[in-house]
Amino acid sequence: MYKDVPRYGATEQLRRQDFAQWASLLTLDRIVQAAAASSLAIVKSPLSLPYLVWLALGVAVMPTVSFSAVLTGILRALEDQVSFHSSPLGQARRASRRKRKKRSKHSPKKNDPTTPPSEEAFVQARQRVPLEFWQNLLIILADAFHEQHQERLRFKHFRVLALDGTRIPLPYHKPLIQHFGTAKNQKKASCPQARLLMLQFPFTRFPYRYELATLREAEVRVGQRVLQSLRSNDLVLLDAGFWSFSLFAGVAQKQAYFAIRLRADIKNYKTLQSYDKHEKLVRLSYSGRDRMLKQLGSMDLRLLTYRIPGFRQQTIVTNQLDREAIGYDDWTRLGKVDEQGRLLQGLYSRRWEVETTFRELKVTQQMAGAIRSRTPGSLHFEIAGHVLLYALTRWLMTNAAELKHLDPLQLSFKHCLEQVLDMRAKLLAASNDWQQELINRLMERLTEQLIAPRPCRQFPRRKRSSNHRKKKKAA
Repeated sequence: MYKDVPRYGATEQLRRQDFAQWASLLTLDRIVQAAAASSLAIVKSPLSLPYLVWLALGVAVMPTVSFSAVLTGILRALEDQVSFHSSPLGQARRASRRKRKKRSKHSPKKNDPTTPPSEEAFVQARQRVPLEFWQNLLIILADAFHEQHQERLRFKHFRVLALDGTRIPLPYHKPLIQHFGTAKNQKKASCPQARLLMLQFPFTRFPYRYELATLREAEVRVGQRVLQSLRSNDLVLLDAGFWSFSLFAGVAQKQAYFAIRLRADIKNYKTLQSYDKHEKLVRLSYSGRDRMLKQLGSMDLRLLTYRIPGFRQQTIVTNQLDREAIGYDDWTRLGKVDEQGRLLQGLYSRRWEVETTFRELKVTQQMAGAIRSRTPGSLHFEIAGHVLLYALTRWLMTNAAELKHLDPLQLSFKHCLEQVLDMRAKLLAASNDWQQELINRLMERLTEQLIAPRPCRQFPRRKRSSNHRKKKKAA
């Protein structure tokens, strides 16, 4: 990539001015650290790596506009301000016009340093940023978040995480169909979809790891890669779809723990000890063909059975065998009520927080239904921007809740995202001193709208039509 120091300085100033609300979170040092971990160099050009990170956020912030509008939108918003001509960007533009250097129209170096990059140059630069960089950037941000709010991420002395997956509908373009695959819906029309897996801190809904995969790859196999980041004494909450002896063995090898709902078709376990009618110790036997897993043979697990009023009976399986460390009531508290008659939230019910995260990403942030990418590389860039925007918003929400001594999950994500985006336009035209005052106001407004915990909400799947059942019987 060619060097253009004047335009690099202009884009860096534009990036810092638009990143005011996240300046203390997404710092240049952390971007440089992620680049070094991905063996990438930061070149002083108009499309440097920090500027591409800013563009990824802009793509997520403005999901209904084209990529070219994202490139020019912020600069035009600044040009419409009265103070633009006295700003450093305005002064640089006037200085370039006074010099009037003549360059070839084919030269990538422009006379005006505020000239935004072309969409073609943006496409080429975006392709040079690998998926590894976005994953490393989220790792660095998650580690910093963990260091700042580690007490909010723990239950007793366990760091709690939740893993689940979802599918993202994609535009009907041939490169996306060939790479990610398609799923048949009820109308028998092929629809390209991508598989998104996320590992998060459920007590704050902050994403810890994620991976975008194809439909051809099994969800359990992708989950095994995501869980490679587990540490000793971690406790990961899993959906029943991740039932796999090899996945359980991988978690145990890291001296970590898991909890998962028992599937009805699982019968290859033997009762070792019954503590009472709701809890017992069992031994799960491996029945596959893998030689490495055959050497393990079996695994001792706890089975905890409980019933929530109005719901069917459920059974939780965990390799956390210490009943004093996490007791039966800690796991199944959702089946009990408090003095006001409200159901209390148990530990395993926290797994549903990642489901709420997917809804906030796909609906509130409009990640599903507003994808503009036509190639796999562009899609990775767009999804990374959405995950980054979600992580930074959740970080601000946690900081605001900390100031008011609130639970971060009491804050409405939709309200907070609206406040962050509304304040973004005001911060663009504000001076440095006034920016700090606006950020303080933003932190106050994030806590204005609180939501009550609703652990027993139901989201039933849409029932198929009677016509579909008739066709199935006829077949």
